[in-house]
Amino acid sequence: MKSRQKSIVLGIATCFALALAPCAWGDTFNNPPESGPDPWQTPFPYQRNIMLDFSTNPVGPTGPIPGAVYEGHDDPVLWGSDSVQLGGGATWDSGTESIVLPPNNGFSGGTITLHLDNWERMWPLKHFYMEYTLSAGASYSIDLTVPPGYSMTGYTMLLEPIWREWQPNPPWEEVTFTNIGYDPIYLDNLHVATECVPVPGAVLLGVLGLGAAGLKLRRLG
Repeated sequence: MKSRQKSIVLGIATCFALALAPCAWGDTFNNPPESGPDPWQTPFPYQRNIMLDFSTNPVGPTGPIPGAVYEGHDDPVLWGSDSVQLGGGATWDSGTESIVLPPNNGFSGGTITLHLDNWERMWPLKHFYMEYTLSAGASYSIDLTVPPGYSMTGYTMLLEPIWREWQPNPPWEEVTFTNIGYDPIYLDNLHVATECVPVPGAVLLGVLGLGAAGLKLRRLG
């Protein structure tokens, strides 16, 4: 019996030592952030890993975001003030399980904004990576913002995926999709990974969340 108990304890310890990655994580990226322009430091499932498939209305009075899957090393402990806001007549459609962004005379229409708060870590670099799926041929714009005073040192602004890098770690970031075309847009999913890197080129251990208890969550406002 003692031998069996020791095996169980050893298995749990090994799981933590491997940053929990082989245990229960599942929502991978089609093009993982490791393929970005600057080497990704945190092993899967990364520091923050948030997936929204919009099977549930993501707009709620408080965090966590309804229906979102949080599975990074700082998740699900960091979610209290994350939010999704809809504007310009955008709605959640239960039938298609998507966010519908209506057009507005081909200039600007419905919007969806994802707001993510971060831990207070004054480390040199913050990485942001995002994949999404929406209507083919849609005309839209994407704005990715942080508070003033945080320098963007590198980015890839292709249609998808999207990469950003800031110095240092901002207290929050927001990404906004806006319909600028003549047809409605259906946003089917949104997948985001983030990490804050203490030293450029250093290996960031995947057990970041274990030390999070002594850290303070910065909130917007």
